[in-house]
Amino acid sequence: MYNFALAFVICGVVYFIGEAVSNLTKAWIPSVFVTAAVLLVGFWTVIPTTVVSDSMLIPFGSTIGIYLLITHMGTVISIKQLLSQWKTIVVCLAGLAGMCALCLVILPGVIGRDLVVAGLPPLTGGIIAATTMKTAAEANGLTEAAIFAIAMYCVQGFAGYPLTAVCLQLEGKKLIKGYRAGEYKLESAVSDVDAVNGKLNNGTAEEHKKLIPPLPANWNGPVVILLKLGIVSWLATQLGTIVIPVINMKISGAVYALVLGVIFTSIGFLDENAINKANSYGIIMFALMMYVFDGLNGCTPEMLGNIIGPMILL
Repeated sequence: MYNFALAFVICGVVYFIGEAVSNLTKAWIPSVFVTAAVLLVGFWTVIPTTVVSDSMLIPFGSTIGIYLLITHMGTVISIKQLLSQWKTIVVCLAGLAGMCALCLVILPGVIGRDLVVAGLPPLTGGIIAATTMKTAAEANGLTEAAIFAIAMYCVQGFAGYPLTAVCLQLEGKKLIKGYRAGEYKLESAVSDVDAVNGKLNNGTAEEHKKLIPPLPANWNGPVVILLKLGIVSWLATQLGTIVIPVINMKISGAVYALVLGVIFTSIGFLDENAINKANSYGIIMFALMMYVFDGLNGCTPEMLGNIIGPMILL
C-alpha cells in the first residue's frame, strides 16, 4: 500500500497544513514552522522517517532544483532598481555584517562555533542558505548542526515577521501623513508589487534592446525556458570547481548561479521571472522545501531540547 505515490501525498498534505495555518493567521504563524512541526511530530509517531526520500523529491530538489531556483532569482533582479535603491542595499549589508560580527564574537564560547556558523546563514539568508548549510554540515558529519540550520530557518519568522509588520505599519502611517500634507505625490507611488518575488512594478518598465533578441513566443515554451536556465546552472557548477588563486579556495556554484542569472538576463539569454514564466515555481519550491525538512528525520526529542536554548540566543 505504501509507495512513492503515497509518500508524495503525505508530503503534500503536511505542506498544505503549513500553508493553511499561515493563511488563517495572516502569516503571523510562519508556514515553514508549522510544516516542520507537523513533520517532526509525524516522524516521532506515524510518518515514516524516509517519507521525503520515498517520494523521490530529494534527487530533484537537492541538485538541479536548487540551481534552477537560484539562477531564477537572478532573473527577477533589476540592476536599474538596485542602483536606484542603493541606500537600501547599503543598510541591508550593514545589518547583515553587524549580525554576523556580533554573533561570531559573542556566541561561539556559549553555544559552540559549529552551531553559530550553521545557524547564521538561514537566519540572514533564507531557504537557499538553509539548504547550503544543511548540506555542508551533513557532509562533515555534523548532524546536530544540520538540524540546527533547518530549525533556525523554521523559527526565525517568529522574530522577523512581527518586527517587519510593526516597521511597515509605522512607515505606512508616515507616508499617509506626508501624502495628506502634500509632501508626496500619487504619481511617485508604486502601483503594483510582485508578491512572489518581492519585485516592484511601477508600470513604467522601459523596453531596451538586448544583446540577444528574444525567441518568438511559439518557440519559447516552458521546456525551452528551463533549458536555458539549465545551461546557465551548468556553467555555474563548472565555475564552482575553480580554485580562486588569491583566496586559495572555491566559491560555491550557487553564488555563480545568482550572478550569472543576473548577467544572462540582462543580455537577453534568460527570460525575466523565468521559472514562473515556465509555470514551474511551485513544484521546484515544493521539492526544495521538502528536501530541507527531510533533515529533521534524525532529530530526536532530546536533540530538539538541546538546540532550543542556542536558537533563542542566536
